[in-house]
Amino acid sequence: MYIFWNNINKFPQFIISVFMGFFLTTIYQIFKLLSNKKTRVIIVLFLVVFFISFYWILKLMLGDTLI
Repeated sequence: MYIFWNNINKFPQFIISVFMGFFLTTIYQIFKLLSNKKTRVIIVLFLVVFFISFYWILKLMLGDTLI
């Protein structure tokens, strides 16, 4: 039974390291894309269009209750 609880105690450390690895590799790729001016403009335009679309969809779904 000791081995079981020992493995359970190691699980949170494993989950944290997996999430940190995922975010670090993702952020690294994003910064690599942002180093080029053309891709930087495309990404910024995409994000602006995405957030404006998201805002309008929420506004239409919720009515005028959205600020």
